[in-house]
Amino acid sequence: MALKIDITLTSPAGDALSDAISTTLTANYSVSLGNNIKKKKMSGDVQTIVDAADVGAKILVLKNLGSGASDFIQIFNSATDAIGTARVATLGPGEAAVIPISGSPVISAHADTADTFLEVMEFTIAAANRS
Repeated sequence: MALKIDITLTSPAGDALSDAISTTLTANYSVSLGNNIKKKKMSGDVQTIVDAADVGAKILVLKNLGSGASDFIQIFNSATDAIGTARVATLGPGEAAVIPISGSPVISAHADTADTFLEVMEFTIAAANRS
């Protein structure tokens, strides 16, 4: 199976930046059939997204399915949600992140708003140079 990721960023001169930017990232990965796709209901407590026992190189795609103004989800590279110590990302309502991971990290998520859903897609990749 193949996973293709295309991300394009553009901004005209004088808009968000003083110079115009236009860049595209394209990445192609071979993925195994043991992929994990799920929706996690955030309950206000820290929830494990990727467990340390889940070893290997992966592409983690996360999407905050919340729509309310306060439906933020914090993503951590640890089992705790201590702000500033291990935070990888904060996803606002409707936002998504593509995170390459390897080894055996513990990836956790926390939302202050209960009943917010996080879509999790975990793709195992063939990556000889990741450890």
